[in-house]
Amino acid sequence: MWLLLVLLQAAFLPAQPCDTLTPVSVEPPPEMLGDMTVRLVVECPQPWCPQHRLYDRPLSAPAGSSLLDVLRAATTQGPPNFTFVTQDTPQGPFLSRVLGLEARQKQRSYWQLLTAPDTSLQTGVADYRPEDGETLILRLSEW
Repeated sequence: MWLLLVLLQAAFLPAQPCDTLTPVSVEPPPEMLGDMTVRLVVECPQPWCPQHRLYDRPLSAPAGSSLLDVLRAATTQGPPNFTFVTQDTPQGPFLSRVLGLEARQKQRSYWQLLTAPDTSLQTGVADYRPEDGETLILRLSEW
């Protein structure tokens, strides 16, 4: 009942002239300013991999970046050269290749996305937003 009253009151309020509108700030909220540092680890516990840990280094990215943004930042932040490939799917980008190693359906392998020590992400690379100081793990796994 009270909702109906509020809606009726709003319907009968006088319209505000357009010249009284105040501009909205386009700056991000204060917690989104600056950079964050995350640790990116790439693991390959499969028998065909030359070593278990292929990549392990801290990376800087703008605060609020997605995991995909962090991977892009890794490609520009020095040796060893980090590479990755995604494939577009209806659910968003799918991580298919990291450091030249491809996830293959025939081998029943995929790139598992985790946060340390061993927590699987419930979202994809474009949706997950890491926090400052977090360790992100890309692990070539079998299903």
